[in-house]
Amino acid sequence: MNDRTDWPLCGHAQADAVLARDEQGAITVGQWLHDVQELAARLPADCTHVLNVCRNRYLFLVGLGAGIVSGRVSLQPSSLAPEAVRHLLQHAPRPVCLHDGETEGLEALMPLLAVERQDAAVAEFVPDIPQVPAEQVVSLVFTSGSTGQPVPHAKTWGKLHLNALAEAQLLGLDKGPQACIVGTVPSQHMYGFESVMLLALLAGSSLWTGRPFYPADVAQALASVPQPRMLVTTPVHLRVLVDAGLTYPAVDQLLCATAPLAPALAEQAEAHFGAPLREIYGSTETSQLGVRRPLDGPAWRLFPGVRLEQEGDTTFASGGHVEGRVPMSDLIELVGEEGFILHGRKTDMVNIAGRRSSLAYLNHQLAQVPGIQDGAFFLPQPVDLPGSHAPMVPEVERLCLVVQAPGMTGRQILDGLRPYVEAVFLPRPLIQVERMPRNETGKLPQQALQALYAEHQRQLHAQQAMTLLRWQVPLDHPVFAGHFSGHPVVPGAMLLQRCVEAWRALPQARGQACTIAQAKFLLPCIPGDVLEFRLEPVESPGKPFAAAFRVLRGEDTVASGTLRALPVAETEPA
Repeated sequence: MNDRTDWPLCGHAQADAVLARDEQGAITVGQWLHDVQELAARLPADCTHVLNVCRNRYLFLVGLGAGIVSGRVSLQPSSLAPEAVRHLLQHAPRPVCLHDGETEGLEALMPLLAVERQDAAVAEFVPDIPQVPAEQVVSLVFTSGSTGQPVPHAKTWGKLHLNALAEAQLLGLDKGPQACIVGTVPSQHMYGFESVMLLALLAGSSLWTGRPFYPADVAQALASVPQPRMLVTTPVHLRVLVDAGLTYPAVDQLLCATAPLAPALAEQAEAHFGAPLREIYGSTETSQLGVRRPLDGPAWRLFPGVRLEQEGDTTFASGGHVEGRVPMSDLIELVGEEGFILHGRKTDMVNIAGRRSSLAYLNHQLAQVPGIQDGAFFLPQPVDLPGSHAPMVPEVERLCLVVQAPGMTGRQILDGLRPYVEAVFLPRPLIQVERMPRNETGKLPQQALQALYAEHQRQLHAQQAMTLLRWQVPLDHPVFAGHFSGHPVVPGAMLLQRCVEAWRALPQARGQACTIAQAKFLLPCIPGDVLEFRLEPVESPGKPFAAAFRVLRGEDTVASGTLRALPVAETEPA
């Protein structure tokens, strides 16, 4: 099969086979072939590449097919942000943007061409399915750029065919009735391209033309297509679907990729959907390489024809649908001739105080802590701070953690980590966010994590400039004799007293007396705690000077409120 010199444009043998479905019903291969030929005829003669941003999956397939039959190469970046598109233009001098209404603001960078569905009723002649040379480069797929500038990788038509057929075989889609795929991942991204678009086009399946996002939309999409159904999504989206608590139409299998999948989530998903969950492993460079069911264990099964070879610490992938012999960025343990275990990326390895671990392992442990919804460990980079002559270098050999854990304090998060993570790997700093900065494929770009760290450091730098008082609560302070016996707690009045002392050091206060306008006590303080008292002026035109105060223990706020200057008449003796 690998020796074929050409492959058909479509894996469906019959023109009346169903390729896609939408609210109006089934869309056939014959309809698609008409739309492909019509669009190919409209492509500008001088364009060499097409950037396909169609959100409708059927129209995306029309754009893909038109590019292939006319000899153009499809550009598939992981992001359509203007800077990312400008970067890919270095590899494509004369592109045209194919769209279905949303142009992503690209009109300033290249010509636009709308992709449309033609009226099937006017078509009496069904074109033959074109044959495409196996060696024809049909797409340039760009890496995510999570560790640097996105890099293009050429994909040939023959290898993409082998890829789709191998995945269909491993997932059992090559047997039984035609499966319909509902996907929540972008068509342009390698995972969505392979596991939604190519499975439908080349391996006998069909697809839902939309890309549902909200749980109710996913449920409606599943209800709109016949069984057998396959839901293709990411771990982040899967968590949302499970937590929504909806009852979904019957799904025959789930497919996940792009981010680590916690075993607990895999178990919950299988129970909720009543279907087996499989996970795909691969990369833009190698395409898909392995599949596993997480509940069956950590080992992955290689795609048919693919080989892994190890030279020193590097594993090379080749054979099957892999383009050439590709070095891999991950640490791989081979298991027999057809299996492997993934131990994380080489760049994930960290050595702190003589102890070795990997970021992948630490992130896996993070998923075990109750209350933590999402998060990631990473090594921070130097940060430029206001007023500094050189970038601030992070503390030596310390990890940073960005975490999404609603309702948890920093201390609770660290306490939750201790049973799973050695003390040397506990994070400093720990940055809490309402939502992790994952992109639409569920990945965490390194630039986004570093940006959060840089902003945290700048805020910390500014806050430290506002710290007017530091105080370590004495272990033997007499107030603890009655507050409270056996469980000493710092009285709120003592904290407010220190806040007033910090007020007196504020230049804006100019020696004015103050009153407590409002105060909240959020966490208890105990003997030995080291507290910082920070005041920040509050804009209040026409009113006496005021300052917001915060009392911090580490990164946790234990008290907050407002101090306001007393009018002069109230401070003068009667």
